[in-house]
Amino acid sequence: MSGLDFVDLTQIDSDTDSHSCENDDLYIIDVKIPRKRVKTEHIDDLRSESNACIESIAAPTSAYTEVTGIPNMLMVLTEGRGIASEIAFCLFNLATSQCMLSQFADSASYSRTIYAIVTSRPQVIFVPKAMAEGKSKAMLNIRKYLPWLTVVSFERKRFNDSEGYNVLQNIAIPSQAIQLTRVLHTKQYAYAALNALFYYLEHDLEITISSGSVNVTYKQMEGAMQIDPGAWRDLGLENNDEENSKKTPSLFSSINHTKTKMGARLLRSNILQPSTDLSTIYARQNAVLEILDNEKLFFFLSTQLAEFPDIDATITSLIRLPNAVTSRQINQAINNVLQVKHILQMTIKLSAGINIELRILKNIARNLFDKVTQEVVELVEQYSNEIQVPIKAVYKPSTGYIMSAKIEALGDTIPEEFVNVVIKKSVVTFTTLELAIKNNRTTFTTCTDFNTILCRAIQDVASVIRENIVLLYRVSEAIALLDMIVSFACHCTLHDCVVPEFSDSISIIDGRHPILETLGREVVPNNVNTTAATFTIVSGPNMGGKSTYLRQIIYIVIMAQIGSLVPAQSAKLKVFDKLFVRMNNNDNLPASESTFLREMHDIAYILQNYDKHSLLLIDELGRSTATIEGTAICRAICEELIESSATVFLTTHFLELCEILGLHTNCNCISLSAVVS
Repeated sequence: MSGLDFVDLTQIDSDTDSHSCENDDLYIIDVKIPRKRVKTEHIDDLRSESNACIESIAAPTSAYTEVTGIPNMLMVLTEGRGIASEIAFCLFNLATSQCMLSQFADSASYSRTIYAIVTSRPQVIFVPKAMAEGKSKAMLNIRKYLPWLTVVSFERKRFNDSEGYNVLQNIAIPSQAIQLTRVLHTKQYAYAALNALFYYLEHDLEITISSGSVNVTYKQMEGAMQIDPGAWRDLGLENNDEENSKKTPSLFSSINHTKTKMGARLLRSNILQPSTDLSTIYARQNAVLEILDNEKLFFFLSTQLAEFPDIDATITSLIRLPNAVTSRQINQAINNVLQVKHILQMTIKLSAGINIELRILKNIARNLFDKVTQEVVELVEQYSNEIQVPIKAVYKPSTGYIMSAKIEALGDTIPEEFVNVVIKKSVVTFTTLELAIKNNRTTFTTCTDFNTILCRAIQDVASVIRENIVLLYRVSEAIALLDMIVSFACHCTLHDCVVPEFSDSISIIDGRHPILETLGREVVPNNVNTTAATFTIVSGPNMGGKSTYLRQIIYIVIMAQIGSLVPAQSAKLKVFDKLFVRMNNNDNLPASESTFLREMHDIAYILQNYDKHSLLLIDELGRSTATIEGTAICRAICEELIESSATVFLTTHFLELCEILGLHTNCNCISLSAVVS
């Protein structure tokens, strides 16, 4: 597949300009009274303490050269407990009292996480104890590529997202708290990291920071569209409840034709964080077209991908080794190793090593069993010679070895040392105390020796796997990407789609709603054009399709920016960096917000964060208050947005807005009609 280029996401350019910092013996925390001086020796001592917390793993090579940490820069890093790679961090500068939060879905190689660490250059990183003990896939990659990094572990109880919410409300500048609460609505890991960091500041460094004094910001990772959390709720981009998704379909469920769990996770991650990199988008488009042009390749990939297990789950099972060695755990370890062999058949060295170890285990088991059998046979021959009766050794899995003889050979008298006598027809089975003891002793010795050798062999194989674990991560990434692209191709075989082009405006001809089309409903195609004006007012009767029209636009934009073909006759789109949506008109009782207040908070957040590369979808602004006030508010906000270069779609029932604002050269007014039958 020449059109599909797999890029090594771990090879990120780390050349950054060095920052000049003065290394003073003391630094001053720039916060409100009371001020407190803290010696930097406490932080410097963490480097020696971290050696006790985390065992250093030296890497032969590294994608990153060692960078000097910025003095007084602290980072708390945590990850989700599931298989999916959800990462959050809190970065705090002790010298400036500036705090930055971020939470994002990362790839299997954790390239975004590593890039964030390198670019932020923290002096020390704090992680939960579970991550520090080597049970984290993220930590394996961090140790691999950043072996020089100072890492210190915290107890898990410090990572409390509920307490993190209270910390944010207490320490953040009041004007930022409302916005951050909205942004962090679904970011519980970011809240947990925030709480852990400020717990460390208060209890370990004994730093007291006044309320409402910290500049807290939220950072969206580079190279992805920043989607307003309200859009996740209002647009139905994804649905975590599989059963409920059948009743309330989402964009994810409508275009998801993946065969593997890795592919499904990658598709979900891309829908929530569409790419803004045109080279990535074009590479995926070319790959989809190449698969569509080769029917044999399409069916071959679809069949083969279905055979892949969950590689991420396999990796998790491999790196989380149990402390106690049991037969069940050994069996699971063997299955994991065999599954790795199945996944990594192309890794000749690893596969050969696994074959050798398994052949050794079989030979060991056979030799131990033969040794036990020989000892039992010698004992039975001894009894046979003593009483001059032919006796045979019989093995049963439930009881081990027993002896048997013919009744007529024994006669009427059975020796007293023969116990557990069972007569079946003409055969008598029995055992002796000596044979029973030998059975128990040899069975225990055999199992113990075998388990010891087996455990050692499995550990050797696991060690080989860990040394090459980056290969497994890359295979997981490659399979997930390939599965997602094949899913795009599959969607095109079910629906009429076109390759989108990219320009400075939107021009869609006969665009269709992808969710409605997947449901099999009759879809009315619509045109969209922002070439002459970036601000569009959409009017029409109730149930006329205004909200559906807005959703259709954003669904097509997201599908285009994740590399998929789009449902339209032709499409020219703009690459957007941010998406803001205001479509929900419910109140918020827990926050004591009326419908109007919540609407004003949402609009205030949009006005403070949008730019010329943003896409704004606003549904019936001002309808939560009286008509006169609503019209005035809506007009004032519209006039502000019209003067900008942002792409805006606004639905309204205030028809006078079309008459007033329609005179502006950057405003386009359209009306949707409804057919009544």
